[in-house]
Amino acid sequence: MHILAPSAGLRVPKMGDVLSVIRVMPTGPDVDLDRLQAKIEELEPHTIAKKPVAFGLNCLEVQFIRPDSEGGTDKLEEKIRAMEGVQSVEVTGVTLI
Repeated sequence: MHILAPSAGLRVPKMGDVLSVIRVMPTGPDVDLDRLQAKIEELEPHTIAKKPVAFGLNCLEVQFIRPDSEGGTDKLEEKIRAMEGVQSVEVTGVTLI
């Protein structure tokens, strides 16, 4: 796993927060993952990691820490899905901290 960059304003997790792990698949290997990462950073993720998938294709694994009171990940998924160069968004893990 290659960490591209931790988000600048890392939120300190608190008991009762929810950690959500979201895999963002680009439309192809020609998508600029650095540019996509910059757009995702506007949503204030905890961390973003670049992970190889297959045949030169990489995805971004994004971790968000949010208060449980904010509800599920639907709004985050919609915002990421709407970004240019995103093929799919998949929640791969959700856990209470």
